[in-house]
Amino acid sequence: MGEIAAEHIREAILDNVYSRGERLIDSRIAAELGTSRGSVREALKLLQTQGLVVQKAHRGTFVISPSAEDIRDACELRVALETHAVRLLALRLEANLSRLHTLVDRMDTAASSGAHAVVSQCDREFHDNLCRMSGSRRLHEVYVREVLGLLGFFAVDAGLSQDLPHMGVEFRPLLEAIGAGDGDAAAQLIEVHIRRSTDSLANRIEASRS
Repeated sequence: MGEIAAEHIREAILDNVYSRGERLIDSRIAAELGTSRGSVREALKLLQTQGLVVQKAHRGTFVISPSAEDIRDACELRVALETHAVRLLALRLEANLSRLHTLVDRMDTAASSGAHAVVSQCDREFHDNLCRMSGSRRLHEVYVREVLGLLGFFAVDAGLSQDLPHMGVEFRPLLEAIGAGDGDAAAQLIEVHIRRSTDSLANRIEASRS
C-alpha cells in the first residue's frame, strides 16, 4: 500500500498538484487517497529516498525546492565524482555495461512517448550505476549521500520536457568511450552532460523566481 500511495503522490508532484516547497500532510493525503496514514508515511519515506521530498525536523515533509545556487553547487561535486567514476569504469575492461545500455534504451522509449517521470528515474539510476560500478565504494557512498537525492528535482521541473530527446542520445557515446577504455573521452562527455543539464535547470529556476 505504501508503494501504491507513493506512486499517487509522485504523480501529483509531477503534475504540480503539490507545488515545490509545499508541506505534505499525511492525514490529508490519506483522506484524499482513501488509505491509512501509515501507508502515506511509508510512501513519503520512499519518495525521500528518491529525492522528491525532504523531511525537516519538527516541521514535517515538504516537496523539494532547491535554489539555483544549490543546483550549481551540487554540479561541481557531481563533475568531480562522475568524471572520476567513468575513468575508473573505463579501466575495468571486464565490466558488464548491459545494465547501463538497458537504462539508455528505456530512456529513449520513454522520451519518445513524453514520459518524463520515467526518463528522470532512468537518469538517476544511470548516474547512480556509473558511480557504483566504478568499483570505489566510498565514491558511491558520497554520491548517494550528497548528490543522488538532489537529482529528484529534475523530475519535478516542468521544463524538463524540452530536454527529453537529449537524455539517452548523450549517453550512447559515453558508453562507447567507456567500453573502448577511453577514460578521458568518457570524462569529457559526462562533464558536458552534467553542466548542460545543470545550466538548463538553474536558469529556469532563476527565471521562475525573478
